[in-house]
Amino acid sequence: MEVTETYPAEECRSAIPDIDGNDKFTCRTSAYDEDAGTGFQGTYSTTHVPDMCPPYEWDSNTSKSLPGLIYEDILGVHPAAALENFKVGTDFTCQTADYDEAAGSGYKSDTCTLHSSGSAYASDMYVPCPSVSYRDLADGSRQVDEVTIRGTVTGDWNVSDGCAYKADENFTCQTADYNATTGSGTQKNFTGDWMSCPDSNGHHYKYPNVTFATCRYLKTVYGLKLDTCNGTLHKPVARLDTCTGRRRASVKFDKCWGTREMSVEFATCEGTQDVPVTYELCSGFVNVCPSTPTSVRFSQAMAYAATWMGMLATAYNFLSSRALDAAQDRLDGRGSEDDDEGMTTVTVELDEPPATDEVFAAKIEDRM
Repeated sequence: MEVTETYPAEECRSAIPDIDGNDKFTCRTSAYDEDAGTGFQGTYSTTHVPDMCPPYEWDSNTSKSLPGLIYEDILGVHPAAALENFKVGTDFTCQTADYDEAAGSGYKSDTCTLHSSGSAYASDMYVPCPSVSYRDLADGSRQVDEVTIRGTVTGDWNVSDGCAYKADENFTCQTADYNATTGSGTQKNFTGDWMSCPDSNGHHYKYPNVTFATCRYLKTVYGLKLDTCNGTLHKPVARLDTCTGRRRASVKFDKCWGTREMSVEFATCEGTQDVPVTYELCSGFVNVCPSTPTSVRFSQAMAYAATWMGMLATAYNFLSSRALDAAQDRLDGRGSEDDDEGMTTVTVELDEPPATDEVFAAKIEDRM
């Protein structure tokens, strides 16, 4: 969603594109104080290239992005090693440590234009410009080793290096103890011809008793070391700290109000619970387990009643047969003398009267 807020400067790419010119944003350094006049604050846009959001830098040590740097352009004389940090597109010159324009000593380069970090060119393709050489460090980084140039310079050259004079050009040679101020030592003037230079041992046929140490003349030197450069140093002074404006950002809410469904887990419950009971053993014929279906129970009750009826029928049959046999005996004249009427009386003693259907039904209901 789109919000207006102050956010870290390295996130300035998240700013809303400035389509209508109303979505510019400001970024500032941590030391910025408008009232005190300290620090820096600038206005930026993600649409217009000239005032575009400063690019962030990647820090390989922390694997995080760093906010953009704010640079200050300083025009003046700077160490030659700072040449790689000069502002691109600006002109500069460099000179040796012994350069003295009034005395005519040392060397100063022609004007060159910085093309990229460490490389430059002159308007005249034949004019040499300084070059930067680097030295690799143990941590994998590099630093400027030296800044050199191919230049023609007037200097005191050792006679052991040879005599690189120019024809018809005067030069001087002097002994090692020569001092123009105190007048000590010896200095002689020579004219540029092959007979004028002392040999590599410092001897000259015109001055057999003098041993020359150096000769002063104009010489082209490759790898001439430069000491300082005059130009515009593009120096980083601070990093941007925060930016303020409209941007696309993710919003994280701390709290939400409303009704929602959520699962509730109870620790304990109070009340009556229907728990299934499993019996391992049930005894008795009618006393059935509670889980026995009603139809099975009714069948068992009917079987019980039929058993009793069978036993009673057997008893009745036995007694009836006995009574019939006795009656037959009387008819046949084999009756008992005690029975005057030819009748036999059979008495059956029962614990209780014969059961009726209502009694059986009552007993079955009691046992169920």
